[in-house]
Amino acid sequence: MELPIKAEGIIFKRKNGRIQYLLLKRIPQDGGFWQPMTGTVREGERIKDCLIRELEEETSIVKQVRIIENIHTFEYENSKNKTVTEHVFGIEVDSNVKVKISSEHDEFEWHSFENALEKLEKSSNKDALIKLDKMLKF
Repeated sequence: MELPIKAEGIIFKRKNGRIQYLLLKRIPQDGGFWQPMTGTVREGERIKDCLIRELEEETSIVKQVRIIENIHTFEYENSKNKTVTEHVFGIEVDSNVKVKISSEHDEFEWHSFENALEKLEKSSNKDALIKLDKMLKF
């Protein structure tokens, strides 16, 4: 059973001294918009375990350099009029990581902070990216 709790992972890597963020494009049937990786927590599953599971399912990435917790949390109402709480993490991966996306997405791209911020449509995703980027540059 799925819970009204989601995990969002903003995947990033450091390449040539610069930070790049991974964005995934939802398939047209699911909105066709760009976003970080997200997934729904299953019954009996911890949020961080959901994050790691979804990372592998959506990108085929199995190894992380580090996970940064407590980046951002927000709530929204889903299509069933239920309040969903989304917890955002930062996920650093190796600079040479290979990405293979799942059927939930039809494209992926690595972006600078500025380009990623421009590509994201949802304000909650933008807010989370801004918070993570500030943490990484501090």
